Amino acid sequence: MRKIFIIDDEPQIIASIEQNLPSTIYDINSYNNAQTAFRQIGECRPELILLDLIMPEMNGFQFLESLKAQKHNIPVIIISGENKIDSAVKAMKLGAVDFITKPFDFEKLNDTINQYLPIKSHQSPRNTGVSIIGDSEAFFQIQNQIAIISRSPDTTVLICGETGTGKELVARKIHEQSERSKEAFIEINCSAIQETLLESELFGHEKGAFTGAGVTKKGLLEIAHKGTFFLDEIGDMPTILQAKLLKVLEQKKIRRLGGLKEIELDLRFLCATSRDLFQLMKENKFRQDLYYRISVATITLAPLRERKQDIEVLAKYFLKLYNEKFHKNIKGFSRHCLKSMAEYNWPGNVRELKNFVEREVLFQNADIISELTIITPSESPAKKGLPKNIPGKITLDQLEKDFIIDTLKETNGNQVQAANILNITRSQLKHRIKRYNIDVESLKNGQI
Repeated sequence: MRKIFIIDDEPQIIASIEQNLPSTIYDINSYNNAQTAFRQIGECRPELILLDLIMPEMNGFQFLESLKAQKHNIPVIIISGENKIDSAVKAMKLGAVDFITKPFDFEKLNDTINQYLPIKSHQSPRNTGVSIIGDSEAFFQIQNQIAIISRSPDTTVLICGETGTGKELVARKIHEQSERSKEAFIEINCSAIQETLLESELFGHEKGAFTGAGVTKKGLLEIAHKGTFFLDEIGDMPTILQAKLLKVLEQKKIRRLGGLKEIELDLRFLCATSRDLFQLMKENKFRQDLYYRISVATITLAPLRERKQDIEVLAKYFLKLYNEKFHKNIKGFSRHCLKSMAEYNWPGNVRELKNFVEREVLFQNADIISELTIITPSESPAKKGLPKNIPGKITLDQLEKDFIIDTLKETNGNQVQAANILNITRSQLKHRIKRYNIDVESLKNGQI
């Protein structure tokens, strides 16, 4: 997901923008203070900023001046209650790319954002460097499959593999090498969105279609027109929606919620799953007709433990990546460390290896990474906070919430580190923080 900053001292403006921007496309950080937002730019690296002009302490003009002085090349769209030509001109001279006055139409706002992030939010133009790294026979077989499948711009593909094996990277590589590479690449994780919201996210809705639908909103399928649509963890899609998706795949048409008009689509569908779809079909949790429709071509990714030759190549690639990110100069891995990595089972696959290297580069002061230090749920700092005798009536949700809170305490509220320890993505962690109403700021300040 592409990261966007919203900076406005009016909470209702922030809330309305957050509600109307697709949460599956944009990772939104909101601030009611421009100084606080400016301090977070280096760490969070936003790719677009929505900025109010009139704010206390640091106003929008001062923010733009600071942004320019620090040579941050980030597109800024002004959202202002002032409809003054001189304000707009001044903002543009200071580097703003566009100026929208309040109250604004959210469809127009979305279109404006897309103009400066031309669905770059999920778009991989040809040869942008989506990297799939390896040196094993299994790796070269996957490369060949990608090359063959990419030649067909319409073939539906099912990518199977355990969590962390790189299914999303394969999907992006197929898109990047296809005729659709200059169009949108839109992804949605079927397990990360509440069932009640998933249909609206996919198909969009008309104004008044349900309570809270104050404006017409395009669905992700419509936004992806002419591009590639990636359904991650399709095995977790509710069965009711599976029937509707099958209809879309067959007819290439959709209808927004509450709408009467059918909208034609030109899309290529890529799907991925870490679950056993055959078992789900036996349990009547996944439609057989949908399975045969999405698996015209199938790519199966082997777990890292079955392609040991790739471990050292991947580790060195990640070392170079995080050396650059953290401005370090760690030379490599000791023989003992490489031997340990080759012998370790890597249950979290490539993602776990990547997290290990990132953690070591971040905290390492020596020239060489000498030991394989793996943090498992049973060994992690968060485990210390779990009660030894769990009450009989405690729910799994409460256990998960407590586990997340303990991990965030250990990392002083650092969500990137917490996500690494929990072996989930940052967006998955943010989803759970919102779901459990966890006050991260209080955890940072040690108030809880």
